[in-house]
Amino acid sequence: MIALVSTGVHTPTATDDLYFLPDPADQPGGSNSWRSRDDKKCDDGPGLSPTGHVTYLPRERYYDNHSKQDECRATGIYGIIDDDDLTTVGHPGPGSSTGHAKRPPGYEEIRRQGHKPNNGHLQPKLGGGDGKDLRNLVPQYSHVNSPYIRDGVEADIRKSLEAGHSVALSITPHYGSGGSGIPGKIEYNYADLNTGVTKHCVVLNRPSGGLTTGSANCPKKP
Repeated sequence: MIALVSTGVHTPTATDDLYFLPDPADQPGGSNSWRSRDDKKCDDGPGLSPTGHVTYLPRERYYDNHSKQDECRATGIYGIIDDDDLTTVGHPGPGSSTGHAKRPPGYEEIRRQGHKPNNGHLQPKLGGGDGKDLRNLVPQYSHVNSPYIRDGVEADIRKSLEAGHSVALSITPHYGSGGSGIPGKIEYNYADLNTGVTKHCVVLNRPSGGLTTGSANCPKKP
């Protein structure tokens, strides 16, 4: 995705020339209503972030070895965000926290392992990410979610947004097991479109805490 982006300033909504975009469909995606469906689909299509700048890809269906039933897990997001998406105390924006009713598959599996689970945004809340759409949520071990990701790749993205820059991003969870909703790693590809700096960062989602691999310029937290 990043290879398709030049170093010039881009209009955040002009993503059609960068990606093949399926028609967005906010319903029934992002909820658990799929269990009442009989067509074996998790979502009819992708959804959009609150500003429409980011596409949430449909979840994929799999059999969860922990819950002993079919589940749907997030597959990734991509788009271009700018200061209209920035959501901080000093800059209230469209990003939202996760609700107690929204628990992606794998959340309770982490708890059963004896660890504290967190809902992890793919599109960060500080970058306008929706915390109520399951297409944008994955379970993370508590210390991976915060402070590791919060103060690492997400803080890096926040720095660009606070500078008034646009950021192209593609974030993909990679599941360590075909029968689990817990991603073993989360791949962050992002670029500051004003400076032209690109980063490929892979954060390992481990009970002991996060670890980052990837390009040399990735933010790394101890």
